[in-house]
Amino acid sequence: MFDQTRQMAKSERDDPNFITREEIAKSQARNGWEALRWNARHLVLTEQRGVLDGRVGVQHRGPDSLFTNDNLVLIIDGILTTEMARLRQIPASMIESIQILSARNAVLLYGSDAGGGAIVVKTSSGRR
Repeated sequence: MFDQTRQMAKSERDDPNFITREEIAKSQARNGWEALRWNARHLVLTEQRGVLDGRVGVQHRGPDSLFTNDNLVLIIDGILTTEMARLRQIPASMIESIQILSARNAVLLYGSDAGGGAIVVKTSSGRR
């Protein structure tokens, strides 16, 4: 059992789609947006400077993103939103983990609204 737990923890660390609390702390990110930007190099994060509401977007990097709508949804402690700017409002110290789900897995878990994939954020305040 102990070896299985250790193996799972190791596989999560090796997974580019799973960002741990330790990785976030090591990156010295101040909020969820920076944590994602500095730890998920396979995503394209965009910002529109000068826009009052601070519009931001996240897309998968790669050739598929040229042909499909690859916008992801954000799930914070089980609540679905399309407002990626909310990541800026979450202090990095509150984040337990960030997981990037493929479109297929996101649709299975969260329905057709998550057709481009999902970013799942678990915070320490969301624990039960």
